Amino acid sequence: MSYINDNLMSGETLIARAQIHWFIYAQGASLVALALLAPAFSLDPIAAIFGIIGISLLIHAALQRFAAELGVTNKRVIAKNGLIVRNTVELNLNRVESLSVDQSIMGRILDYGTVTVNGTGGVHTPFRFIARPLEFRRTVNEQVEAAQKV
Repeated sequence: MSYINDNLMSGETLIARAQIHWFIYAQGASLVALALLAPAFSLDPIAAIFGIIGISLLIHAALQRFAAELGVTNKRVIAKNGLIVRNTVELNLNRVESLSVDQSIMGRILDYGTVTVNGTGGVHTPFRFIARPLEFRRTVNEQVEAAQKV
């Protein structure tokens, strides 16, 4: 079960959940590919270094993708990061000031970016490599607007 589903209050429903984009694996996969190509150029020691670093980055990316959750309900924005050391933010919709989206050129092309939840009281929580970040921001803004009408 996920952190978000386990921590829903009574009468609260999950509206949308953000996903981590597959591009989080790009750096590690590139180094592993270089490690596989390096022996063709007689660079065996460098291949081993690239391979170790690349595999480490792939494992880190997989753990990061598995451990991160970001969702919006009809009452809150809920974010969780980390497996062993856990960082959580649960922000009532009436406390959300804004959501900012930062996208690089590659992020615009592949539709991923960093979503930062800005809340009252100085809460600024960035989430990197979020797939379809503009769609997630629109969903949160719709829920904030609906919560203000109630």
